[in-house]
Amino acid sequence: MFLLLGRNEAERCQAAVASLPAGDKATSVVHEDREQIWLVLSGAGSATAGDETESVKKGDVVFVPRDTLHSAQAGREGLTCFCLAALVTKGQ
Repeated sequence: MFLLLGRNEAERCQAAVASLPAGDKATSVVHEDREQIWLVLSGAGSATAGDETESVKKGDVVFVPRDTLHSAQAGREGLTCFCLAALVTKGQ
């Protein structure tokens, strides 16, 4: 992952580019304090958020709510996404 904008530059958001080589799967994680939006820049694969898994390709957008187990898996071409995360607290 290549961090473009971190919390030391902005209080409530982060931006990064994440790439997975062909066939690789990202570790499943949960973020209690942030929502994420992923824009698929290249390649294809699948994105899982909670109980839902969808195929994704260049141009697709994925929303990951806070407190949601999520992951991605690259297809034969690999998978590269622009990831935007926004800090959220309960009640906001």
